[in-house]
Formats: sequence, C-alpha cells, structure tokens
Amino acid sequence: MIALALALACSADRPAPPPCEVYALQYGRSTFKKSNLVAGAPEDRVPFGWWAWLVRVSGHRVLVDTGFADPEVARRWRVEDFSPVPAVLEGFGVAPKSISDVVITHAHWDHVGHLAPYGGATIWLQDEELAWARSRVGPERPERGGVRLRDLEALDSAGDRLRTVSGDAEPIPGLVLHEGGHHTPHSQWVEVRCPERTVVLASDNAYLYENLETPVAIGSTSDAAANLAALRRMRATASSPRLVVPGHDPQVAARFEEVAPGVVVIR
Repeated sequence: MIALALALACSADRPAPPPCEVYALQYGRSTFKKSNLVAGAPEDRVPFGWWAWLVRVSGHRVLVDTGFADPEVARRWRVEDFSPVPAVLEGFGVAPKSISDVVITHAHWDHVGHLAPYGGATIWLQDEELAWARSRVGPERPERGGVRLRDLEALDSAGDRLRTVSGDAEPIPGLVLHEGGHHTPHSQWVEVRCPERTVVLASDNAYLYENLETPVAIGSTSDAAANLAALRRMRATASSPRLVVPGHDPQVAARFEEVAPGVVVIR
C-alpha cells in the first residue's frame, strides 16, 4: 500500500508529456484536371482541396507548407472560400507568430508562397529541392513551372533560420522528413510519430485518396515507378492506411472531425 502511494505521488509530480496532434487546414476549394492528379485519368475536372497542415509534437508547433496569400492568384485559379493559412490558424486560436517550425514539402508556389507571417520559425526543406528550384528561375525568368523567384528570395531572407536536410531526417523528435515521391525531383513527405499513432502527410506526392488506395501514380511525376514506391512506403509507415493524408483531396474534410472552421483533426 505504501509502495502504491509512493508510485502515485511520483506519477503526480511527473510533468504531462506535450500534446501530439496533427491537423489539416483547408484554405480553399476548386476543381482541377484529373489527368494531372491521377496517371492515365481523363481530362475531366474533379473537386480539389487546398491544404496545409499543423503539427504539435515534442513541444513544437510545426506548419507543414504555407499555402499562398495573393487574392489575385486565388481568382485566377478559381479558388472558392479562399482564406490564407494565417487566417485559418487564427480561427483555430493559433497565432502565426507562435509557429516554431515550417516544413516545406516542395518549392511550388502554393506550398511556399507565404512565409512572412512566420518570422520566428525555423524552416526545413530538402537541400537538393532548394538547389533544383534555384536552377529553375532567375531575374530574367522569375517564374517557371510552379517555382517563383520571390518565394526563393523569401527563403533566403530567413538567414540562419533556413535549414536543409539531405534525404530522410528527424529534425524534431517525432517529426520525420522523407525524400521521395517525385512530384518535384526532391519533394518530401512527413511522418509524425505520436505515442498512440503515426500519421503521414503525403503532400503532392499523393494528390488524392485514389492515388493511395488503388494505388496509382500521380499524373505529374517524372518517375511513376518511384512515385508508386513512395505511396507504398507511406502506407507501410502510418499506423493505419486511413492515417495517410493526401495533399489535395477535399474528402479529407469528410473523413475526419472538424474542430474549427476549415480545420480537421487527423486521428
């Protein structure tokens, strides 16, 4: 009895572990040509969600991808219910300045297009992805194939807050970055190891649930075989296939519980 009381007292003194949670943040809706999303699919347009992700792990608040903020770009791409990611975060009670880390899965404008609100965050991306993006654009060609010079300049202005990794890496305990998927040559996906579950954020390496569940490669990959291999690895990494979250499927909002406008919890 005394031993049990001592054990309970010690347990009460032990600080609770920091929360480990994953949230998907929807900042707009549109349609997109399915042939770009699923290899071999027809040209028909299908529903398309615009997502970023918030991760709480090991005492860090991590934003995975930043979306974009330009209303004119939203109009051009016919994005409905557009609300930039900082506004979605604030609606969930999260101040953008409280984000400790930003993971950039790849260098396309809708994933790295709005870094300014996270001025205190450490930024993580693959070193070869950054080199590839820099080789695509310059003063004489400020935008090419989804890569924009102004986004790279924003990355450079981060100074020593910009950190690169090479291949698989765990920059924060429980947050693992995996190179692979070939949406861009060195795009990455994110594994989140919580005590009770492991979640995978595929980003554009799997646009839709159809890519993951068939499986079938994305339509915009330079290496379909490598993309399929990455899809299989994602499914093997997550605690359950349902915990692999694709990058642009609006069905994410239907498959998980909404906890704030535009925010669903992945569990």
